Amino acid sequence: MTDTLLEVTGEDTTGTTMFIYYDNDGVYTLLGSASNTTAADTAATGASGPPLFSYAALVDLPSSVGSDLSNIVVLDQSGSVVQTQVGSSPLNGQYTVTVVSVGGTGATGATGSTGATGATGATGSTGSTGATGSTGSTG
Repeated sequence: MTDTLLEVTGEDTTGTTMFIYYDNDGVYTLLGSASNTTAADTAATGASGPPLFSYAALVDLPSSVGSDLSNIVVLDQSGSVVQTQVGSSPLNGQYTVTVVSVGGTGATGATGSTGATGATGATGSTGSTGATGSTGSTG
């Protein structure tokens, strides 16, 4: 089985961090978290930036955990506010879950060419002079 890559987007004014879980019959697996944009973020990015109090995260849903997207749950940082999953255009307290398509793995690249032959090493130094021979026997 293959894992699923998901994009979770939403809007929430109660907290700054959102926690994304998979609920498998009461067994919660943390998939990731996201920070909300703040008024300061929105002032810095202007009209071309993300909406105020919005969040987005890419999370991996392991096949060993589950596959039912309706079991994705988002909680605010206090853990007291459960967000509501909607099909599109989330408002305050709502979020969407979208499967992200991932293309197949590309072909393996060609093998590189062989490197150049290394330079010949330097000639070794001359060996030490041998020991003097023993004196011959008397005739």
